[in-house]
Amino acid sequence: MKTAYLLLALWLVSLARIPLDASQGKLVSVQLQNDAVAGTDENYSSGLEVVISKWIRSYSSYATEYSGDEVYNPPTPGVLGFNSQHISIFNSVAVGQKIYTPSDLSETRYIPNDRPYAGWSYIRLSHERASTERRNRVAITAGTFGPNSLAGELQRSFHKLISSQEPRGWDHQIENEIAIDLTLERESRIYTRRVARDYRFTLSSSQQATLGTANTNLKLGLVASLGKGTSRSKQASTRYFSRVTASHVGRDRTLNGPLPAGYDSVRKSSIVSEFEFGLERTMKFGRLAVSVTRRSRQFEGQASSQTFGTIRYTFW
Repeated sequence: MKTAYLLLALWLVSLARIPLDASQGKLVSVQLQNDAVAGTDENYSSGLEVVISKWIRSYSSYATEYSGDEVYNPPTPGVLGFNSQHISIFNSVAVGQKIYTPSDLSETRYIPNDRPYAGWSYIRLSHERASTERRNRVAITAGTFGPNSLAGELQRSFHKLISSQEPRGWDHQIENEIAIDLTLERESRIYTRRVARDYRFTLSSSQQATLGTANTNLKLGLVASLGKGTSRSKQASTRYFSRVTASHVGRDRTLNGPLPAGYDSVRKSSIVSEFEFGLERTMKFGRLAVSVTRRSRQFEGQASSQTFGTIRYTFW
């Protein structure tokens, strides 16, 4: 781990060089995920994350057009740019919580062969560098499972507020454990074509590796998007996107522990796939993204794949 942190530090230093003639600013993003869109309340039940990013957009010396309008339409983390004349750099801090539950919330006893109750509260530091052709990101995530995550208290309080069924099995949740993950991610554009006026279709490949005590996995994917080909306008625009990924899962602490003595861990699926589709609406002072994700079975005994929705609003 010391070697990994040293390599991470050296990489951050190498990426920290920021050319002159740059615009910059801050973004705040709030994301909510929930499976209520599918009429369920099980497995990955909900997730909440708040991200604060400082972004810097630099321009090459041969840029032929630049407008002050850029400040109204900053780049978006996680999205490849269309303008070959700039590079976007993001330094971000995120705070979030994820909640996992079995299929029967009314059962007070431990349910064998089903997903255990689990809460994961975390903080994540990340550095991202994106251009037209590729995007690189490195992140360190640290947090806690168990009662210290406060996931049980939050879910019970929220269900009481909306007069929904009370989750009654949180006494059997995964125990307290501090965990840390290191994530390296890369996305590269493999095809692009202008289809109508300012709109452009882009197809990219993505690779992500996570190594840690909370999660260990390797994820490969394809990302397709259709959106405006320039970010210089104040005019509202819409970007449509879809993502297909397949993950080889080596560790998932929400499934296999640490469980209280006498409890049996469920057997995780080695390969988990996801399909996501949605749209992102850009306005003068913010972006609203809405998507739906279909995730395959994550453990043996899971009745079926799961669907959940994501709403993310980013403002500056």
